[in-house]
Amino acid sequence: MSSHPAVVERLAKLQVDQRRAATAPPGPVLCVAPAGSGKTTTLVARIAWLVDEGAAPETICAITFNKRAAVEMTESILKDKKKILPCAAYLEGEYGVNGLYVGVPCKLGARGLEQVIEITLTAEERIALQKSAAAVQDLIDVLGI
Repeated sequence: MSSHPAVVERLAKLQVDQRRAATAPPGPVLCVAPAGSGKTTTLVARIAWLVDEGAAPETICAITFNKRAAVEMTESILKDKKKILPCAAYLEGEYGVNGLYVGVPCKLGARGLEQVIEITLTAEERIALQKSAAAVQDLIDVLGI
């Protein structure tokens, strides 16, 4: 069992099958389940567990998306459509966030992510984004990466 209290707590909140996936032996894990079933929660718990077990964070690759989104993003890049799509982008001051990957609208074209699009957010939306970025930062701090 993991030793870091935050990891133990995170794993304890999972269902049995989710916990099995999160603590499977190191290596690739494919989780296929319906929307809203907790795949992302399980993925985050797995990353925390792997790091807690000694895996180097830079050796972990986690990908989550659906086929339709993947096709749309790929077409925008390969066909240079310059389409604005939600993507995880490394923010350097956009939306008041620095040094974190956060899901925001981005222009995708032949050069990949060509531009982070800053839209005007309501006060409520800005608070939600800041809360999300703070949660990502908290997890980074807990994991020591």
